[in-house]
Amino acid sequence: MQLYQAQQQLAKLQMSLEKAHERHEAIVTTRSAAEAALSTERAAHDRRLDTLKSLQRTHGKHQSEVETQQSGLKQLEAASVQLASELTVTKNVTHKAYTHFPHMSHPILPTYQRLFSKGGD
Repeated sequence: MQLYQAQQQLAKLQMSLEKAHERHEAIVTTRSAAEAALSTERAAHDRRLDTLKSLQRTHGKHQSEVETQQSGLKQLEAASVQLASELTVTKNVTHKAYTHFPHMSHPILPTYQRLFSKGGD
């Protein structure tokens, strides 16, 4: 009877061992698949990171160019305002001179008369 019980116990242990071995194989297979997926994702991540760094460098260059253009635009706007101011002063001085001395002849007077007769400011 003891031999029978021992054989039965041995059979149960063998079954448990086989199940444990099957679980281990399943875990190894799952781990292997997870490691392969991780490797693929790491490679994709590295490519995206390289692309991001490249885009950041390009963005930095473009940002610098925009800042340079903005600076130049501000300078042009300031020059435009200054020129407009100088032009207004020149027109006013010319207008005063023409109104105070209408009998004087000057080569620019026909141009001046044409500008002011049309209301050109």
